[in-house]
Amino acid sequence: CSTWRSPEEASAFANRVLGEIQQQTCANCTKSSTTAGVGLTPLIQKEYEEKLLALHDLISGSKPPSSQNLSAAGSSSMPITRGVIAALRDEPDQEILAQRLASEVAVTSILEKALLLQRTLLAGNKEPNVAANEVATAAINNERMSLQQEITNLRTELELRRSLTSNSPAAIIARH
Repeated sequence: CSTWRSPEEASAFANRVLGEIQQQTCANCTKSSTTAGVGLTPLIQKEYEEKLLALHDLISGSKPPSSQNLSAAGSSSMPITRGVIAALRDEPDQEILAQRLASEVAVTSILEKALLLQRTLLAGNKEPNVAANEVATAAINNERMSLQQEITNLRTELELRRSLTSNSPAAIIARH
């Protein structure tokens, strides 16, 4: 309930990520129609831009560090506090750190939604009308596997990025 304000909002997220497949069981009609989804990466990029803008507003002081503004810059599993904003204001590498923080917040925010979507698909698969229809259960299982693969690919990509980039900044700061 706190992630999506309505079932329609959850459905829109699912359709954007996974696409939409309409299956029909009638005898003389088109059996299926498909709209492709975009996956998680474009949503992460959009979320990153929004989080970075919110962070910049807080760091510059153009918006006060109210709970609503701090919430807009963070996510439920990675909240941004007044202390983080104060530390970033005093940081010489403020821009780089703000970008990295916005990136991490965006990824956690979208991954939280993806995992919740996965749970929603599991629950929907157990609904009696869906469970009684083989076409529907097969479609849901296919989408769940597709979403799981997307999550796994994203996790692998993030782990590779961290392993490749984490050593250079630490080494530069230590040498300085």
